[in-house]
Amino acid sequence: MQRDQHIVHRLRLAVLLALVFVQLMSLLAITPTYSQTIEVICDSEDENCLTNPEDLEGVPFLAGAVDGMHGERVYLSENNSGISARLVPNIPQDGYYAIDEIHPAIDGVLPRTSSATYRIQDRNSTRIVKVDQMRNPGQWNEIAREVWCEAGRGCAVEMSDQTDEPDGTRRVYIDAVRFRFVRPADDPPPPPPGPGYCGPIDLVLAIDTTNTTLAALNNIAEGAEGFIGELQAAAGVEAQLGLVVFESGVRVIHDLAPNNTDEVLADLQRLPDFQRQGGNSYPEPSDEALNTIINGLDEADREPGQQTGDFNGVWREDARKVIVLLTDALPAGLDDTYTPGVDDVQANAMAEAAAAQGIEIVPILVPTYDDPNNPGAQQDPDRELLEQIMQNYADVTGGTFRKTAPDGSNTLLSIQDFLSECPITGQPDIWMRDNLDDDSIEPSTGVFYASPDITVCHGPNQCAQDETLVRGAGIVNSIYVTLRNHGYKEEDGPQAARGKLALCYSPLGGHSSWDPEADGNCTGDWIEVGVVEDIFISANTDSVTVRVEWPGERVPAAAHYCMIARWISDEDPMNGAEGTYTAENVRNNNNIVWQNFNVVNAAPGRIVAHDFAVRPLGPGIPTDLVIEPDNTFPGTITVDASAITTTDVIEGQGIVAREGNRITLSSRGGRLSNLIIPGNAATVRISYRIAPGAPAGMQTIDVYQQVLNLNGLNEMLLPDLPDLPEDGNIGGARLVINILPEGAPPVRTQPVIRLVEAGTQLVWVHEPENQAYEVWAGDTADFTPGVISSTLLMTITPALDNNGTEALSYTHALTDTGVNAPFYRIRSVNSTGDTVDSLARSLRPQSQDVAFTMAPAPAEVWGLVDIRGRAITETIPIRAVSNGRTYAEGVITHVDGVWRYALSMPGDILATDNREGGRTGDIVNLVIGDQFLVAEEKVRWVAGSTQYVNLTLAQSLDATSVKHYIPLIMR
Repeated sequence: MQRDQHIVHRLRLAVLLALVFVQLMSLLAITPTYSQTIEVICDSEDENCLTNPEDLEGVPFLAGAVDGMHGERVYLSENNSGISARLVPNIPQDGYYAIDEIHPAIDGVLPRTSSATYRIQDRNSTRIVKVDQMRNPGQWNEIAREVWCEAGRGCAVEMSDQTDEPDGTRRVYIDAVRFRFVRPADDPPPPPPGPGYCGPIDLVLAIDTTNTTLAALNNIAEGAEGFIGELQAAAGVEAQLGLVVFESGVRVIHDLAPNNTDEVLADLQRLPDFQRQGGNSYPEPSDEALNTIINGLDEADREPGQQTGDFNGVWREDARKVIVLLTDALPAGLDDTYTPGVDDVQANAMAEAAAAQGIEIVPILVPTYDDPNNPGAQQDPDRELLEQIMQNYADVTGGTFRKTAPDGSNTLLSIQDFLSECPITGQPDIWMRDNLDDDSIEPSTGVFYASPDITVCHGPNQCAQDETLVRGAGIVNSIYVTLRNHGYKEEDGPQAARGKLALCYSPLGGHSSWDPEADGNCTGDWIEVGVVEDIFISANTDSVTVRVEWPGERVPAAAHYCMIARWISDEDPMNGAEGTYTAENVRNNNNIVWQNFNVVNAAPGRIVAHDFAVRPLGPGIPTDLVIEPDNTFPGTITVDASAITTTDVIEGQGIVAREGNRITLSSRGGRLSNLIIPGNAATVRISYRIAPGAPAGMQTIDVYQQVLNLNGLNEMLLPDLPDLPEDGNIGGARLVINILPEGAPPVRTQPVIRLVEAGTQLVWVHEPENQAYEVWAGDTADFTPGVISSTLLMTITPALDNNGTEALSYTHALTDTGVNAPFYRIRSVNSTGDTVDSLARSLRPQSQDVAFTMAPAPAEVWGLVDIRGRAITETIPIRAVSNGRTYAEGVITHVDGVWRYALSMPGDILATDNREGGRTGDIVNLVIGDQFLVAEEKVRWVAGSTQYVNLTLAQSLDATSVKHYIPLIMR
């Protein structure tokens, strides 16, 4: 019976194990596994990765056995022609990937480029990486890490021939990229590595634990945790540690070994417990402790009782090898007696042996003989001889001799001081420009609130020129921030760095304050827009551009705003602690930039207006408000200062008229002086009315606060006020007004369509060239407004002072979203009645992305042509050329004494295999006549752009017309 029960139990156990095994295998079958060896390579010749092969047609390439080339072909370009290869890998699983690039080394007439452009697109951001192709050819070079790629076609790299060098001076290679799996999508990122300014360290501590060194042992124990942390930060990787103590003999507490940091730390913290009552006499076996460490002696290599424990540690070849020797006594061998000619010779022999192995000895002398409070210390030893022997250890091995205080109170600092001997290398210095002239040196000079490394763009794509931030549901504002590698503090070239980027905003104004006591990415007057986490910048990366999205519905009001970007990194900390004054923080830190830079288009007769927050430095501290055009402003400048005072007592310079608190300034600008600001801020309204007939062109106006003289109030009222710059500028804004020519063509809008509770809503950005907008509906995607099948729904005239900061919208009440949903177009109308229509938009199924199946808005260019020596009167042909194709043709006509031209360059329909027109980033040239001339400047095709460009032909035209390349400065 018992045997039968036993068999039953065994059968039950077998069945249970089988069920567990089946369940385990089932789990394994459905649980995704993540392999660290996943790699996907995309080559520019691989049709499975390359999505724009037509763009590489006709591009020169090298084939065959080329040194360092991946695959069978590498494209090359010697001009900024706008070619690119867009590589989209087939990613096997979601996760974070590292991206590498490879380029060959081919001798040629031209040098390679130092700024090849790689645009990396993932779910979180667009990164612009500049790669120095003059370095590391023929190998994979990491250009990005922590790139979030969804399974399938979830990320992309676009390699372009656009560089920072002019044509004819460089060569760009377009070869291949590699995607390497780093970690699963839901795994936390690895902790950032330490600065690693010393590199790997192998350290053995040889410590005298006799009774006379007890105070020094206590000092080590108290600060051991901080010392080990500093050591690890300096090493940047796991340091190898060892611990040997000596009294009358030698004890190996820890052999030199990896991964023993916690154990060594624990014994350092209880180091006073190792203390004994000393040897039989004053000298101690410090030289034999060195012998054990340097020559790797085991306990069996000694006489019984001379050594406890074995030392077999292996010193790493690539590590800095250090022995820290701490004692207060002469070397004594193992007989407790110092013998001249024996023990001093043995000590020197140990130094020579260490030097031969590349080990540096850092001798630390605790001069207990000078401590009257230490009754166990020898008060009158041969101190000169002792110091000579200790100094010799350092001289022979390249270490540094240190002597502590007599009571040992600074022992740990003396030990830790050997880290200061490390060269400061391998420390990253990521930086952003405060202005165009900024060369990374801190503190910066010049304007500090117009950083060119922060750019605001409408929509998800990066734009060539800063655009106005727009408020309105459905509008997407993309803020691009460029992080640059290799600032002035880096001595050994660019270094890898990891960190995050925080973008903050505040109302436009001066002296925005920071709260250094508050936690958060943005404090004080600054409010968080967004944070891009886990940005990795590799050592061979020149710059990375990250995108922060600011949806229009989150923009609090239709206005201009201040923005600061902060690079936050443990490896690349701020140059100094951030204080209250944002201006000081920006000037002193490469990691912080401030952008109050806005470009506004306006026609003559229109008003450009903005609010400016004037903030005091402290209660009762006066400030000036300066409005400073770079040239005579073609119109009037007025300031409404009602928020500052209810009287007309404001004084200053350049004031030409008053109407209550509305002050009119000279066309050269002016100053409102000694303003006492109520509360924390007062907002003034500044308006610029452009005179009718004003000449077209850019007008730059700086508006800033200035503190020239505190009249002796500095020390009394603001003892912590930082040193102000010489010009007293404490923050402001730069406004660029692009005055449009008379009769500027209307600008095509790019409306967003969406379903809202009230019906179908269209939202678009107002362009100041347009005087009005007509909303039309039709039944087909190609309908024309004004024909029988179309319906005019609404005419919208924007407010006179709408500078493009407030989006416009129209809602068509309760319209169908099914197969009968209408199509919509927005017709832009300028002051002379000229019109241009937007692309069709509809909520009809399969038509939500009409832009994919229809051509994007064309790029328009028009203007006058100055033809010197007008020898001909007939019309002259003009063509728009990009990538070797002619996309638009027209004529230059001679009308009313001037030459005029106008071209409309179509865009490419992405859904077709053919190339019908331009794509964003294409370079466009104007070709005139038959002779071939090329201008240096290069520009890009931008959908829906309208630009007024006057052309000048330096030579006269005869009967044979001339072919001339002219740049289009496309907005």
